[in-house]
Amino acid sequence: MKDGIYIYGVIKTSEPQEFGEIGIGNNGASRVLTLGLQDIAAVVSRCPLKAYASLTEEMIVKDLAIHQLVIEKVMQRFTILPVKFGTMVEADDDVTTFLEKGSPLLNNELDKAKGKMELDVVAWWDLQKILAAISRHNEQVQAKQQELP
Repeated sequence: MKDGIYIYGVIKTSEPQEFGEIGIGNNGASRVLTLGLQDIAAVVSRCPLKAYASLTEEMIVKDLAIHQLVIEKVMQRFTILPVKFGTMVEADDDVTTFLEKGSPLLNNELDKAKGKMELDVVAWWDLQKILAAISRHNEQVQAKQQELP
């Protein structure tokens, strides 16, 4: 299987950075480092190119957990713009091209994200109870319900 470069996200730094042997790899963790261009850099690791659509759920979940771990580790020192899980390219030049073309937008988004944190909120609700509550408190819904046979 051909090796590629897995991209976790983008940070602001003009100096090369290393985050340890914590990345997605081939049968073990690979070294996470940066590939930079001027004052921004992609956080990457080298690993075999993968088509995530063809992997087992177990393998995908494992790599997703590693992806999240890397993001969290980088966040300890930098503001990071995460990229979509499973983003891979074939060569260093592809990363450089991405940074060159996106530099103005990436810098702007990094400035906006500084000091902020992304949170995922999950909610469970009982649809029948919610609809009943809406019906009790909304005259328009009550009127429509009266029109129904």
